[in-house]
Amino acid sequence: MSRAVQPLVESATEQASPGRRISSPLKQHRRWLAAGALAVAVAMIVTLLLVARNWPFTRDKVMEDLAEATSSTVAIRSFHQMYFPHPGCIAEGVTFRRDRNPQTTPLITIPRLTIVGSFTGLLTKRVSLMRADGMAVVVPPLGTSEGWPQDKSD
Repeated sequence: MSRAVQPLVESATEQASPGRRISSPLKQHRRWLAAGALAVAVAMIVTLLLVARNWPFTRDKVMEDLAEATSSTVAIRSFHQMYFPHPGCIAEGVTFRRDRNPQTTPLITIPRLTIVGSFTGLLTKRVSLMRADGMAVVVPPLGTSEGWPQDKSD
């Protein structure tokens, strides 16, 4: 046999040998489908872990954001997180004070604060709705207090 024909004959016998399996298109399709399903599952798990780690509607994060936005000390009596149908939370007994002394009269009290977001809003850090049911604001007489601290908020 010539040297040019010999590699062709060897490759043909290797493919047809009983020790080596040739994958059918259906088996290859199933492998790709399984690999794709695994990739989607891994992506979903990673996404859920990242969202859980950076969830903006925890008691501490809501208190921190409200305190920063109002330059005050915020206290919340009770707190409930919501996940479905929209992410968010319900805070009850929310008070805003100028200082950390719980004996001072709160400047703002909110019996029920509802914050509703969206799943796309989790990425853009935007809230769809903030509803302050029963909010009361105490405005001291002019010149009787030191004034509200002036901090810049976003």
